[in-house]
Amino acid sequence: MLDIVGNQKVIFFLKKEVEKKTFSQSYLFFGPRHLGKFLVALSFAQEIVKKRGKNNADITIISPKKEEKKGVMKKKDIGVDEIRQLQHWASLYSSGRGYKVGIIDDAEKMTVSAQNALLKTLEEPPSNCVFILVCHNKEKILPTVVSRCVKRKFNLVSDTEIKKIAEIEENSDALFFGALGRPGMAIKIKKGEVIFEYDRIKEELEKIIKNNLNENFIWAEQNFKRGEDLLIKINFWLALLRKNMLEKGILKGISSLQSCFIIEELENFLQNAKRNNFNVRLALENLFLSLEEIIN
Repeated sequence: MLDIVGNQKVIFFLKKEVEKKTFSQSYLFFGPRHLGKFLVALSFAQEIVKKRGKNNADITIISPKKEEKKGVMKKKDIGVDEIRQLQHWASLYSSGRGYKVGIIDDAEKMTVSAQNALLKTLEEPPSNCVFILVCHNKEKILPTVVSRCVKRKFNLVSDTEIKKIAEIEENSDALFFGALGRPGMAIKIKKGEVIFEYDRIKEELEKIIKNNLNENFIWAEQNFKRGEDLLIKINFWLALLRKNMLEKGILKGISSLQSCFIIEELENFLQNAKRNNFNVRLALENLFLSLEEIIN
C-alpha cells in the first residue's frame, strides 16, 4: 500500500486517509517533475476504490494529448470537452457502488475555461467521487480551484533515497547530479532514456558567463522557446554554481561570491517563470544584463 520511497510525510498522510476511510472530495499533488506524484496518485486511487490492476472502471485519468509541431512532440492543453467527459463519468454509478476516483495529470495544462468548468464539479461533487489533480506548477491553477483541494507538496529527495529507488549499487556522482533530487530522472538516466552530459552543461555555463552581451542575446533568441528543457538546464546551472561555492575551481573564472549573485538571479528567473504571462525571451535578456554586471 503506497510502498513508495521519498516524500514520506505525504505518504504517511495518505495512508492515514486510507485507514480512516474518510476521503476529501479533491486533492492537489504539486511539486517538481519526476518525483512520482502521478504514481502516488494512482496508488492512492487504487486504495480508495479497493481495486488494483490496469483495467479499472472506477478510476479515470485525464492527461494532455501529444501533438507534433515542427518535428517536436508537445502536449496539448486540456480543454472543456475533456472536463465535460470527466463530469459525465463522475455522474455514473461505480461498478461496486463504492468510490470512484478521477485523476487529472499535468493539471496546469487545463485551459482557464476547463478549470472553471471543473470548479463547478469541485463545488458540488458527487458524494462517491474523489478527484486528484497532479501538477508541477501550482501557480498556473486558478486560486478558486486550489482552494477546493487538500494540498500536498512533493519535495526533492535525498541521494540516499534516490539510490534506493533507482537501485543504484555503485556511487555515481554524475547520475545523482543529473537527477537533481528527482527519482524519476535518475531512473531515466540509468536506463539511458535521458542522456546527461555533465561536461557539456558545465562548458555551456562557463561560455555564457564569459560571452559578451550580444552573444548571449543571440543564445536567448535561439533557446527561449525550449520551454521545460530550458528550465531544467537552468536548474542544472544552479546546482553547478552551488557546487562551485563549496568546491572552488568547479567553474573556471567564477568566484564563490560571483556564484552567489548569479544563483540569486537564476532563482528569480525560475520563480518568475511560474507566472502565466511570463515573457521568456525578455527575462533571459534581463538575466544576461545582470550577469554582465556581476562578472564585469
